[in-house]
Amino acid sequence: MTSANQDHRVTLFPMIHIGEAAFYEKVVAEAFAHDTILTEGVKSPVARRIKRTYRWVRASTRLSLRLQSEFRPKEPSSATIVRGDLSTAEFEHLWRDVPFWMRFASFFVVPMIGLKRLYLRHARNA
Repeated sequence: MTSANQDHRVTLFPMIHIGEAAFYEKVVAEAFAHDTILTEGVKSPVARRIKRTYRWVRASTRLSLRLQSEFRPKEPSSATIVRGDLSTAEFEHLWRDVPFWMRFASFFVVPMIGLKRLYLRHARNA
């Protein structure tokens, strides 16, 4: 995107937490060629537990998928990184307002579904 009024250009990169290595390598190389990078992501024990199922998908050798967090620029970059998300304290404060059943599901039900799928996939391949 460009602005007719200012000499700024914005590039939006579609991001997902799990994908193919070639996708992340290309995005990281292009993003770090810019002056400023606006990132999202909360550093929190709660967020880490919510995202643990991503790490289980990474364990699958059949899918050849990688995690977004594994990729860093190969060359030094002068890009300024701006964290555009909530702080840890803000996130955890808002997390307490999420209904209990949703918090319970994200910590216990969703991981159980992930483990079941992982087990069934290994059982089919055996």
